[in-house]
Amino acid sequence: SEMKSEAKIAGNKWRTETDMVEIQFAVGPEYKVKENISLYGGAFFNIVDGDFYAKRKNSSATTISYDIESESVFGGFIGSTIAINENTDMNIEWQHTSAMNLIGLNLVLALN
Repeated sequence: SEMKSEAKIAGNKWRTETDMVEIQFAVGPEYKVKENISLYGGAFFNIVDGDFYAKRKNSSATTISYDIESESVFGGFIGSTIAINENTDMNIEWQHTSAMNLIGLNLVLALN
């Protein structure tokens, strides 16, 4: 995905552009603890690739360019799905690689 923005760094205005793609493949089992609670986990393969550019607005010579890419592509995850009611689930998940830790929380509403 591509994102354009503006930033103010050390009193200078910059135009920024980030172009990044993240792809993740995960596999693992799920275990139903109770009728409304399940645990899941497993391994994943993660790829991050992209570019970051910044150009100072009041200077044509000042630019910054960085390559964005994964440091670690293999990891593991564990999570839980809790059914709040028949139309609403809450998920909490932890993902880990040698380069990152991520905690996610989401609410899923089924529109019937």
